[in-house]
Amino acid sequence: MKAGDAAHWLWDVVVTFLGSVFGFISDLVNPVLSPVLWGVNTLGTWLGDVIFGLLGVLPPWLGLTILSAIIGVIALLAFKYTSNQKKIGYWRDQMSGHLLVLKLYKDEIGVAFRAQRRLAVALAIWQWHMLRPLILMIILLMPLFAQMATRYQWRPMQTGEQTNIRVRLTPGLEERPSVALQPCDELADIVGPVAGGDELVWRVRASAVGRHTLRFDVDGTEVTKELVVGEPYQRVSAERPARRWTGQVLHPAESPLPSGVPLAGIVVEYEGVESYITGADWWVVYLLVVSMIAAIACLPFFKVRF
Repeated sequence: MKAGDAAHWLWDVVVTFLGSVFGFISDLVNPVLSPVLWGVNTLGTWLGDVIFGLLGVLPPWLGLTILSAIIGVIALLAFKYTSNQKKIGYWRDQMSGHLLVLKLYKDEIGVAFRAQRRLAVALAIWQWHMLRPLILMIILLMPLFAQMATRYQWRPMQTGEQTNIRVRLTPGLEERPSVALQPCDELADIVGPVAGGDELVWRVRASAVGRHTLRFDVDGTEVTKELVVGEPYQRVSAERPARRWTGQVLHPAESPLPSGVPLAGIVVEYEGVESYITGADWWVVYLLVVSMIAAIACLPFFKVRF
């Protein structure tokens, strides 16, 4: 076996193993996390509607700038009060001291070696004290980023615009369920469903502005999905997820699908917002840049050590 083939095989084994471990852990915690996220997302969506309703009078770029600056300050304060500032400062000073020893005694091999070893230990301990508050901040900020994505990542459909609606079936079903999209006045030229793998796809055209409810008949059970037609920067739910915490984290605007329904999700293929500041994917970059600038600007006032 060639070295390249061996490395590729080893990589596949590692990825498969890690995927199996994550899947096992995900299945284990899902009965707890899914209901919790349902409640968090319901509250977050309500708060998001209030906040973005107030910011709606401002240009989108200005509203995103204000939110990004506030997030930067909140993240800075969260880091300060969830981290051990004394230990972070102590090990930061230790690293500075060992670096100074390396500079002054670079010709003394024994001294330089000991300084390098102590520097590595200090760096590892410092990173450990930095890692814990960073993980906590990511967990706390992820629902906020998901709510922002429903406004900046996708835009509502336009009247007369076509798109696909995908119904993802639960993998591994022995028998394909009967799924039908009910006709409605808000949609025109409904074509489908077209089966492909574990998906059913409809091609539709939006015919009326508003926040509409699509209705699907799934083996006699009615399942709904929101469809938004109108101007950009409204709350848009690209997917109604199943009762899996991973999907609920990324798509918080709608409640999860009813239990017992053999569906893994219902997706509306919205187009992304077109803007280099508040557009799809770009809004995340802009948010990170502005929030970092705001946090750095506030460092002297809050005396946070990194």
